Amino acid sequence: MSRFVIFAFLVVAGVAVIAAPAAE
Repeated sequence: MSRFVIFAFLVVAGVAVIAAPAAE
């Protein structure tokens, strides 16, 4: 379960990093 949580966190963080500059 912890592996899934870490994977999900990495995905959300990656999307946030990619979407942040594009939103501006």
